[in-house]
Amino acid sequence: QMKGRARQKNARFFVFVDNALDKSQPLSLSNAQTMENIIHSFITENQNEILEELPTVSSVGEHSFPSDEELAMHYGKYVTSMSSVDLSSSKSLLNRYAMSVPLEPNCRTSKEATTLHMPICMENKLILPSHLPPNIREVALPIVFQGEAKKKKQSFLALAACVRLHKLGLLNERLLPLSTSDMKEWLLAKALIELPSCKRQRPIS
Repeated sequence: QMKGRARQKNARFFVFVDNALDKSQPLSLSNAQTMENIIHSFITENQNEILEELPTVSSVGEHSFPSDEELAMHYGKYVTSMSSVDLSSSKSLLNRYAMSVPLEPNCRTSKEATTLHMPICMENKLILPSHLPPNIREVALPIVFQGEAKKKKQSFLALAACVRLHKLGLLNERLLPLSTSDMKEWLLAKALIELPSCKRQRPIS
């Protein structure tokens, strides 16, 4: 522990070191740190270019998003059969979704490494996390809302993003990230098919 009881007087701090003589490790610690620094530098230098290359989306497949998203922004609220989200709670819900997605430990080692895995708010658009397909990541703010204050524009964009995630099935009807039971229910619905009924015929004597 790095806080709490570990900071108490006379507390002990233990460091575990592997003293095995096995030389088969493919990568030394110094080489791993060097590679990590190179990756972080690359992400930092190319982040703006990656975001600028993302295409603007108006629809995905058969789902047209702007109408539902713009309606939610207009009313300042989005309601499902079991829950709702408004401008005051949209940003926290969006961040909760992003943090629910499993990440490799390397992605949490620095701010630069985690940036692409979190929602990124810009002046009049929001970029969803990088695990989503590129053609649905950008949420654009309609012109009618672009004159609002910065914090309110971020809330509008977060609300529209929540609508999109729900329409894509990434948030359940309670507007929460999918749980194990949600995934099990979805898989069963896809895997099980309704077999046609048939009447049993009498054997011919």
